[in-house]
Amino acid sequence: MDIAAGDEVIRRRLIQILQHNVANADDKIDASADQLQAIFTENINIGAVPARLSFEHVFFDVRKADAKARADYALQEKLFDASTSDVFLEGNHFFALTPSSLSSKFGHDFSVALNQKDTPIGEWFGPLQSAYGFHLVRLTERQAAYRRPVAELGPELDSIWKKGQQAQHWQDYLEDLRHQYRVECHAPN
Repeated sequence: MDIAAGDEVIRRRLIQILQHNVANADDKIDASADQLQAIFTENINIGAVPARLSFEHVFFDVRKADAKARADYALQEKLFDASTSDVFLEGNHFFALTPSSLSSKFGHDFSVALNQKDTPIGEWFGPLQSAYGFHLVRLTERQAAYRRPVAELGPELDSIWKKGQQAQHWQDYLEDLRHQYRVECHAPN
């Protein structure tokens, strides 16, 4: 029929089917505990849970006059309610924000200042500047970064191992095919 000779889509689909068949030929084999541990050890990002911060803040909009001075005054006089501050559309309470989500919401400098280890929990401090204005902040909770144990990551590690095995089977299959053929050149000298 020669339908695949000129049709790139059919050729690609046939290759996908062949890859699937070769890769899944030995899918009944499970990884050993040592193999899963090796994957866990080699890939430090697997199971990593970033640090998280919860806090409340009082906001002073930079578009209004003397935002920094109003923030300094509110901190000095311990005025931490909505009557002395401006409205922040996303609210005044944030829970379990990672450093990257904190940076995307408030800016890098704000995130760095808030993530410092000596930042007091339960005490108001600031003002911290963000892309929006100035904030008086009170940390309510700090959760340290950690890595989930290998026992919790079994299915994820097993999936990574199986994908590696499938890729290796495909490479082995291609290598076997290459050895079955011989290249001849009939070019004139």
